[in-house]
Amino acid sequence: MPNVSERILGLVKKRVNHVIEFDTDLYGNGFDSLMMMELVVDIEGEFGVELPPEALARDRLRSIAKITQSVEALL
Repeated sequence: MPNVSERILGLVKKRVNHVIEFDTDLYGNGFDSLMMMELVVDIEGEFGVELPPEALARDRLRSIAKITQSVEALL
């Protein structure tokens, strides 16, 4: 089974048509606030968690690496 960051990467890749790495700035690579909230919903469903308000701050959603930290803290 893929690890947390690989699963999140898979969800991100469904939304963009270019290369995204674990430390890529998602906002600087086409993500807007609506796309990010859709991603959050997908992540919560994928992992069966609810991201707390502090995990929804822009700097905490900036990259797959940052999102992975928030999700792993809940697992």
